[in-house]
Amino acid sequence: MQVASLEPRDAAAVAELWLAGALESSAADSSFAPRQSPAECAASVESDLASGAYFGWGVFEASERHLFGYLTARVEKPSEVFTRSKSLYLLDLDVRPSARRQGLATSLVATARRHAESCEIERIEVGWLSADPTASAFWRTQGFSEYLVRGHLTLRRGAHGA
Repeated sequence: MQVASLEPRDAAAVAELWLAGALESSAADSSFAPRQSPAECAASVESDLASGAYFGWGVFEASERHLFGYLTARVEKPSEVFTRSKSLYLLDLDVRPSARRQGLATSLVATARRHAESCEIERIEVGWLSADPTASAFWRTQGFSEYLVRGHLTLRRGAHGA
């Protein structure tokens, strides 16, 4: 297996893994249930990769371009309001269930770190679903910690409508 940059031609495979990961996340929080079809998701991924909206890396079988896992990211510009510098924001990380616990996700995060260092980016950020203990444990083992907590309040319609 080898790590290589994602290309627009990888969109269908990325979309397949993203949709599976979103379904897993929806077990911890139902609001993460995906609405897109595989074709819609693939078209969106292909467009975003082609336009440079984000980029990423995949772990591929060496002899063919079979995707086992991927990590997408974007560079966020320095803040005009705060003293925050440019950062690499990690968007999505998914690994096929059959390929988990083999270090693929760790390898992808290491690739992102090397990319940030080569671009003289001093900060990497990631958001994860705190209700998912597996995700929380993984990101903590990668050296990430909470620094900004985002909360939510779910409002339900009562018996009286509105």
